[in-house]
Amino acid sequence: MTDIAQRAGLSKAALYRYFPHKAALLRALSVSVLEEDRGRLRTFIEEEPGEPTEVLAAALVDYCRRSCQDSFRPKLRLAMHADDELSRLDFEDSRKNARAIARFLLEQGVEGKPAEVEQRVLLVLELVDGLVRVMLQVGKRRQRQLQEDFIRMVEPYLLGRLQLHGAASTPSMTRPKVSS
Repeated sequence: MTDIAQRAGLSKAALYRYFPHKAALLRALSVSVLEEDRGRLRTFIEEEPGEPTEVLAAALVDYCRRSCQDSFRPKLRLAMHADDELSRLDFEDSRKNARAIARFLLEQGVEGKPAEVEQRVLLVLELVDGLVRVMLQVGKRRQRQLQEDFIRMVEPYLLGRLQLHGAASTPSMTRPKVSS
């Protein structure tokens, strides 16, 4: 609480006047960050010109940049995941974002049932914080490469097909033989 009060330019007593305990403060911070992130995402999908994958890639790069530049954001995410109520709040926010992105993708001509597209988006959204955690452990050049790799990995999945350089492909995955 002392660090937070200092960062906010308040005394610890003043902070406790607004937030009687850490959980209340953590909830307020979480709601604020989730609303800010959702607003930025909506700005990208409603106002950014370009192909759907370009728009979503720009939104991803923006989210990762903000998360890597402000060490508070990834720490807040970890705290949210450690708290059952905040974890549910975060997941519900991810579902709202997934719905908005799925609607955007469907409007842009991505094929699929709305529920299936939304599920694919939700799974990808849940991977993004893992990408940020990895990015925080490497240098700036490697961060850009990780973002590019992530985008190449999830793009075909989000679009409902696996595609490399414009040629549609269906992967053949075989189970490895397990010796008994």
